[in-house]
Amino acid sequence: MMNARILLLLFCQHFSILVCSQLRVRESGVSYNQSVDYDPLTADVISHVPEHERDGILFRETIKIENVFLGMSVWREGYDEHCYFRLLMEYESPLVLSRIVETAEARNEVVDSSSMIQVLVWASLESDMTELEREELSTDMNKLCAGVPIKKMKTERLEMEEFQNKMETAGDCYTGHTALKDGKQKRNARRLAATCSNCAKSHGSSPPAAFARLSKRSINTGFGTSQLVHLIIGHERLDCV
Repeated sequence: MMNARILLLLFCQHFSILVCSQLRVRESGVSYNQSVDYDPLTADVISHVPEHERDGILFRETIKIENVFLGMSVWREGYDEHCYFRLLMEYESPLVLSRIVETAEARNEVVDSSSMIQVLVWASLESDMTELEREELSTDMNKLCAGVPIKKMKTERLEMEEFQNKMETAGDCYTGHTALKDGKQKRNARRLAATCSNCAKSHGSSPPAAFARLSKRSINTGFGTSQLVHLIIGHERLDCV
């Protein structure tokens, strides 16, 4: 069984041309480094969030690969023997995320997740990706998911109350970012596993209300951390019984 850390090392060894940056993130007093790497050969943006624990919740190690030109996002969580796939939303811009992290690292900035706009998305299993569909993925995506099935997920944006209802229905099978701002903490939180993710809004798109508010409050139109968005994707773990 191969975990995300080993997969990340294989990426670093094989793709020496990667442009690598680190984003220092602070969440509820806990700090960690999220790496964001850009592959100029494929235009993939590869993000890695290490396993970490806070508030009694174990946040699973996650590798995510996104390509704005393909409009695709593929990710793998912890020790899962499968990958997940979804279509990027029109206001997501992985390339902008790469530039933001590069700029933040140069400025030695630490980003507090509580200061980011929060966007809630629920993902539901649609089907397994076929071999023919896998041929449309980038080289990096296929390497991340080599030898394991890829689960196609359908996503929908939700308001806080709707998202919390989904969490309660999923129970201990929930996975996603559980530290919702202004939200209720789930009972039995110590039994939960979760994942974290950040994204960046693109320029010239039609963003949802949360992104629109972000644009109005942001004075700096460059690649500043004010463009970062805390994208929370929740779903039921497929291996949960």
